[in-house]
Amino acid sequence: MHKGTKNTNWLNGKITELLILVAALAFAAPRQAQAYVYFFTNNDFSQGTLQHWNTGPLGDFPIPYWVHDAGFIDGTSFYLVEQALDNSFKTWENISSASVTFTDKGYTDQRSINRQNDDGINLIIFDTQTTDFTVTTDIGPSVVAITINKFSPSDGHLLDSDIIFNDQEYVFSTTQATNIATKLINLQDVATHEIGHMLGLDHTWIEHASMYPYARDGQNSVEDDDKAAISNLSPVPAFETSFDSLRGRIYNVDEQPVTGVYVSAIDGSTRMEAVAALSDTNGFYHIRGLRPGNYY
Repeated sequence: MHKGTKNTNWLNGKITELLILVAALAFAAPRQAQAYVYFFTNNDFSQGTLQHWNTGPLGDFPIPYWVHDAGFIDGTSFYLVEQALDNSFKTWENISSASVTFTDKGYTDQRSINRQNDDGINLIIFDTQTTDFTVTTDIGPSVVAITINKFSPSDGHLLDSDIIFNDQEYVFSTTQATNIATKLINLQDVATHEIGHMLGLDHTWIEHASMYPYARDGQNSVEDDDKAAISNLSPVPAFETSFDSLRGRIYNVDEQPVTGVYVSAIDGSTRMEAVAALSDTNGFYHIRGLRPGNYY
């Protein structure tokens, strides 16, 4: 099942100084490789302003979230559903190099995604419970879950983020592993991925990372690429001094800088991609967040 458009789908237009982004997790065949990137205020990773939650004493953290009170899975208690969601949020909070926190505000009976306005409710809901949005109809049946971010077009400040799980097309479980062949999805796998979008992260093409754009078993674990991505966006003070980095510049044969080249740091001990980056409009790349070690 292939979703024909890029997995970050933009809804064009400015609505009361508010822009909206939809990020989807799908079953699909891989596309052109790219490193972790962030959501910007337009549809080009190298243009616009980073989407972000404000940090500091008067910032947005801890980010509050509400779970719709009918947010249950067939045969599963609401407690287990909420526990799986809380575990996914804690996965991001437990990244020691990032300054990220959340607050569970409990239940809400709100069923509207309210895409036209920022309602201040970061809602988590299953698709069968929404009143004004359906994943299958509005996005596509191959999409497992989506995150809808609302942000200020002037500075990229995130204002509202809603996560919708597509239980019309997929079966979610808190105990069973994700099985693509049977459309069975482990809730914590997909929730961890979608929370990354809530934080402002786009997709990576490092396959073992949580922000890989296609559903798989084990996606509830954040890997070095995920950790580097959120730590760059919301770092603790010691991030830059505690981790290594690689930087350089990409030229073509005519000695012109090349934009959007995928550059990956391979861990010398595991022979696996650790963290990757894309070259910018001037050909520069900077891979941050590398644990001390040997890379090539």
